[in-house]
Amino acid sequence: MDKNKSLQNDVELLQDVLAKLFRHLKNRHTWQKMINKFDGQIDHSSFSIIHCLLNSSSHKLTLNELSSILQVEAPFLSRKTTELQDLGYLKRTRSTDDKRQVFLEATPKAKEIALKIHQHRRLTTKKVFESWTEKDRSNFIKLLDQFVNQIIKNQE
Repeated sequence: MDKNKSLQNDVELLQDVLAKLFRHLKNRHTWQKMINKFDGQIDHSSFSIIHCLLNSSSHKLTLNELSSILQVEAPFLSRKTTELQDLGYLKRTRSTDDKRQVFLEATPKAKEIALKIHQHRRLTTKKVFESWTEKDRSNFIKLLDQFVNQIIKNQE
């Protein structure tokens, strides 16, 4: 097999593997199975909102800021944030400078569920890594980081 065909084959194989991984991670059944261990009330898109709020520098964002970061339409986001507020995962506060501006902020309940989810994900990764050699883990992490950085660089 010539070099170009080999490269094309590797690209196709990687795309298949990544698609399989992303399908699994985005699968509702996979998510529900994991979230039922902790709470069972929030879906993946709701967790994305919580995650985004917790990772913002101020830990609070406006609906428009959140919409821009998550790249979702404001009406969808408004509905999801209302659900999260009703479940006690976020609160809304008015700006002291501009009463028309409303900030969304994760509650301690949201912080708790986010911590549990992140701990579960770390445990899952640990279980996978336990059967790998230290060298394999190191190589995988190095190559994955290199791959992700190159993807980002090429899309700029």
